Amino acid sequence: MAGPLPSNLSPLVGFFLHSRFHYRGMTALSPIITKGVHNLERNLADKVDRLKNHIASMGKVAILLSGGVDSTFLAEVSRRTLGSNAIAITFRSSLAPAGEAEEAVKWTELAKMKHYLIDSDEFGVDQVRANGPDRCYYCRKHRQELAKAWAEKTGWDGTFCDGANADDLSDYRPGLRAADEAGVRHPLAEVGFSKAEIRSAAKAMGLECWNRPSSPCLASRFPYGFPLSAELLKMVEASERSLREMGFSELRVRCFPHGLAVVEVSPTEMDRAWSLRRDISIVMRTVGVLTHKNAF
Repeated sequence: MAGPLPSNLSPLVGFFLHSRFHYRGMTALSPIITKGVHNLERNLADKVDRLKNHIASMGKVAILLSGGVDSTFLAEVSRRTLGSNAIAITFRSSLAPAGEAEEAVKWTELAKMKHYLIDSDEFGVDQVRANGPDRCYYCRKHRQELAKAWAEKTGWDGTFCDGANADDLSDYRPGLRAADEAGVRHPLAEVGFSKAEIRSAAKAMGLECWNRPSSPCLASRFPYGFPLSAELLKMVEASERSLREMGFSELRVRCFPHGLAVVEVSPTEMDRAWSLRRDISIVMRTVGVLTHKNAF
């Protein structure tokens, strides 16, 4: 991460603040007639019913539960539909923030849903460490091989399902290709649930996670071609945790060569982030994410 500062970047800063997030959540309803609101609620309820029927047709499912709103909503609908024929599986991995697996465990305990934890060491996969554009494909392929081995060992013979939604299908998601190759189903996407609809339905079902910010894999904080290590990911996780303790809600800390980093915050928090830029710089230096000498 050493070397001269690229000529196209300002030498005055070692990290950059960037307002990036477009919240794909529950949009505020502008004043519309009550009948329209009722129709919206009825349409969403109909879609939930279609999802239940879709899941019921599978008979026996294992939900790949990350702890986020999508997979938690799918797990809850599956639990209500199939009872004990719906189980949950969570991969414990250094690529995911530590709190995710904890949230999954906490929720399944409250829901009284059978839950299995599978340890996954993606750093043992060369293509994941190399962090090429196909990193997610090899990561997901590795996890599905672990899930298959678990099923063979335990004798479980149901269908694996993940929380991919309809919005995900329009993004670059090589991991979905690996999931499809392994026979994983995507019930939310197959029924046509958008992220906003999932949040609305999850709130209506009383799930506390309905408005939880998305928390993508920590490897996504590095540009393709930037080799990954457990140490780097721990630094990113520590920096994001420290910034959340400063009161920021949805954020990313992205690392680049030459000791540079980009802190992405929601548009509503940009002014506050700018006013605290020197404190943010101290946090980034303390954890080791920011090393360039010409920083705030």
